[in-house]
Amino acid sequence: MKNMKEKDILQATIILLIAIFLVKTLIPFYTGSMMPLIVLSGSMTPMMLPGDMIIEKSVDPSELKVGDVIAFHPPGRENTVATKDSAVVTKENTLVTHRIISLEEGKERRFQTKGDANNAQDDFKVPAPNIKGKLIFVIPFAGYLPDAVKKNKNILLFTVILPAGLIILDEIRTMLLYSNPAKARKVEKEQKKLLGELLM
Repeated sequence: MKNMKEKDILQATIILLIAIFLVKTLIPFYTGSMMPLIVLSGSMTPMMLPGDMIIEKSVDPSELKVGDVIAFHPPGRENTVATKDSAVVTKENTLVTHRIISLEEGKERRFQTKGDANNAQDDFKVPAPNIKGKLIFVIPFAGYLPDAVKKNKNILLFTVILPAGLIILDEIRTMLLYSNPAKARKVEKEQKKLLGELLM
């Protein structure tokens, strides 16, 4: 009986830790302090390619330094996106993600940026209020998933819902099995016996 209580405590602790991890991970996306973005151009290759998903975290512009990769609205062109050849294409609410190559201190802090794959720096300086976030990490090819799901609902079913459902059902089966101590001991004996036969 004591052994079963320890298992219950361990199981509750694990579930609590997973819940805390999920809350700490998902709340920043809900509050907007972190945001996923899909890379549209090759201006930052090889660091990120078109179709990659990047996670940006909101940041205080005074904490930024040369070398940081930031997402921003270009000044005077809040609805544009830079491409690899430095041409500018109008897109509604599109952010540009480039690297800071220099800072300008003054009445308002401004940032000179450049795409890693571009030959020239951007032809503007980004004012602090236009900065929306700092790059945290890149998830290769993940930007294709939302578009693929829109085109074919079965992709979502087979890549997310079905595997998650199977994992949840297996966990429920395991919890039910171990909620009865006698049944749990019987299953463990059978598993040890089967393992012993396999090893022989």
